Amino acid sequence: MNRHTSTHRPSPQRRKKSGFTVLPLLLTALSLSLWPRTRRNAPDKTDEQPKEPPDSDSTTSVQQSETGPSSSNENIEQEDASTSPPMPMNHLEGVLVWVQKRIWPLSASTLSLSALSLFLYSWLFHAPINITSPSMIAALPVIFALTIVLEIFLVLLVLAPTALLFVAPSSDKKALVFQLKEKPDPKILRRWFQSSLTMTVILLIVIFGGSQISPGHETLRSWILIPLCILTHMSFMLEQNSESAHSKWQWKNLRCISPDYLGVLTYGSILQLFLNLNALEMAVKFVSDWKYPDLVLLIVAAVISICIVVVMSVFQYLAIQVAVDKNFYEKLKSQKSVTALLFGLLFVFTAFLGAYCIDAIFRQTASGGRECVQLTWAQDTAPGVPSALVNPDNTAVSHPLRILLQADGDYQIGLIGDASKTVYFVSRTRVAALASCPSTSAQKVQD
Repeated sequence: MNRHTSTHRPSPQRRKKSGFTVLPLLLTALSLSLWPRTRRNAPDKTDEQPKEPPDSDSTTSVQQSETGPSSSNENIEQEDASTSPPMPMNHLEGVLVWVQKRIWPLSASTLSLSALSLFLYSWLFHAPINITSPSMIAALPVIFALTIVLEIFLVLLVLAPTALLFVAPSSDKKALVFQLKEKPDPKILRRWFQSSLTMTVILLIVIFGGSQISPGHETLRSWILIPLCILTHMSFMLEQNSESAHSKWQWKNLRCISPDYLGVLTYGSILQLFLNLNALEMAVKFVSDWKYPDLVLLIVAAVISICIVVVMSVFQYLAIQVAVDKNFYEKLKSQKSVTALLFGLLFVFTAFLGAYCIDAIFRQTASGGRECVQLTWAQDTAPGVPSALVNPDNTAVSHPLRILLQADGDYQIGLIGDASKTVYFVSRTRVAALASCPSTSAQKVQD
């Protein structure tokens, strides 16, 4: 028995070679194949007990071959997560928490702001209202809610074209917002202004110039104007995504642009055209009552519309800076005088914007969404109607009118085209029907 044991017992050198060389290599290979997965699945445990990889070249090559694809995929996922644009909606929860903590001061300030907007409405649109009457005080919450909704909608409408900066033009390029996040790029700012101003100049030339050269071809001008403005804005935005400031965009590279970017680009171009058209319409309405030659009115309207477009572009660019710059609020706190000036201007601008929103609310609700209204008088109360409102050709109806508001059972009415801005009071009981103006009168109102 002892001889059998002594005969088959391995020598110390053989046991050392098999026990300390073959088995550790197998365990090392097995641990190398499992260690990266364990690290990804349980990062906390590996942080508590870090493992050092072997120093041999063979084990390093094995580790690279085993973890190569997974590490590359992990790096790609991390890169995609880091290159995703910082959307402003990510801060919505923080904004709601901030509002909830300051609900009472905000409620008092917004109620005061709505009362100030109501006063400005009465002053700007010459509407005699009593802001201390019970009906107006009871209507303040409704007016405030509708005004806030309209103001938020207008702000979002102005900021909607900036969504283009948050979308990557292709898979191998980053969104333009990252260039603004790293440092302000004058090229982006310059081309952003150039696109809006060029579109405004095209609108002025086609609308004003076309109406003076060949009046009566509005449909043809519209078919030329809309595609030209959209393509102009798209050209500037596509050139803005070029690789360097000296490179030129070529339309043959359009196939390299992602469909998402093209969709957002088309959507933003149409919205920018809509904003510029509204700026032009506001300028025309502002100078419509001036008694000056047509050429002077056209020049003044063009300058005003360009100024409005510049203000909108600056507002869009500042909103992008607020979204991408985390230290923007700290910078404002350090500049106390500038911050006070900005908040003062914002308060005044919001009050005036609220006055125009109140005008739209009163007019649209009183007239049923009609800009031009023709009233039909009740037969038994027609003699009590102001004579200036009655149509002499047909005494059963009125002249083309604009209803300012309806309060305490009375319509406050103004004649369209009346330079004196006279306001007439007509009882609700004297009106039998309310209808839109005929096509000829509506055309005069638009002109």
